[in-house]
Amino acid sequence: MSAPGRSRGAGALCITCTDWALYSVAASTSMSEAAAMPKGKPPTPEQIALGDAIRAARERQDISQERLALTAGIDRSYYSAVERGEFNLTLNALLKIAAALNTPAWQLLRQAEL
Repeated sequence: MSAPGRSRGAGALCITCTDWALYSVAASTSMSEAAAMPKGKPPTPEQIALGDAIRAARERQDISQERLALTAGIDRSYYSAVERGEFNLTLNALLKIAAALNTPAWQLLRQAEL
């Protein structure tokens, strides 16, 4: 992986110094997930409720955040922020997390009362 600010060839993601917060997430998640990174906005009640529902499902199964993120194929710090409600999740990210939990996405949404 190239250092921030360096190109990795045609079509490569070019990262500047101001993008350090996105660097590790962009490297291991899709660009749509990285684009969902918070920009200083406080989490909405819906984001918090969904994060709480996801955390509760993970804890019921006694799975660590690290293990779940690895199974879902997403960055651990991104997943941790999801549980804190700091992201407006993409449908793709929600489906990855639900699959890693062996739980239908609708069930997580219902538990969050969404």
